[in-house]
Amino acid sequence: MKIRCVVIDDEAIARRAIADYVRRIDALELCGIFKNAIEANDFLQKNEVDLLFLDIQMPQLTGIQFLRIFNKDIGVIFTTAYSKYAIESFDFNVIDYLLKPISFDRFLQAVNKAIRYFGESNLEKKEDFLFLKEGSTLRKVVISDIEYVEAMQNYIRITLGSESVMALMTLKDFSSQLPDDSFVQTHRSFIVNLLKVNRVEDDAIWFGEKSVPISKRNKADFMKKLK
Repeated sequence: MKIRCVVIDDEAIARRAIADYVRRIDALELCGIFKNAIEANDFLQKNEVDLLFLDIQMPQLTGIQFLRIFNKDIGVIFTTAYSKYAIESFDFNVIDYLLKPISFDRFLQAVNKAIRYFGESNLEKKEDFLFLKEGSTLRKVVISDIEYVEAMQNYIRITLGSESVMALMTLKDFSSQLPDDSFVQTHRSFIVNLLKVNRVEDDAIWFGEKSVPISKRNKADFMKKLK
């Protein structure tokens, strides 16, 4: 099931940019684009929507004022030019807080948070997945298919059986999007999926014919979780 979303922003350029980003991600369904919260309110009262891409500083009714009077439970990703509202915004059901100008990479990171959020709450999904940017391509990665992740300078390489995906992000950022119960860091450069481990020998973890190192610092925690 796709995440049904709406864009609300008083700036035409920002509306077009965010709407274009939404259309590029298969997990999202764009249901409406509005230049202010008052117009959006009429639509939202009559239609089921999961997620708002919501500007804050708007005339007549700010994004925060709108959420204070809005009477539906809905996910929110703020899209704003102002950092000063960040603390106040988390009084609401906020998934992420994006500062303009918003890069597609940062937008995609927020969407992956939304995918995880709805997967754990009220959207029925057959699989948990992330969308990762590999060059100019968006790759869908099913989390349960991941064997291990390796840091490679500014990139990470995600190994999925016989194939791999290269993405421009840090190991730390990627690990924050993985479930804690099945993924564990075994080395400063590696995260592994416990459910895919075939065997452990000395300082190596094996996935079929492939292996990754395990450091002395991380081995105790890994063995505890493996058991």
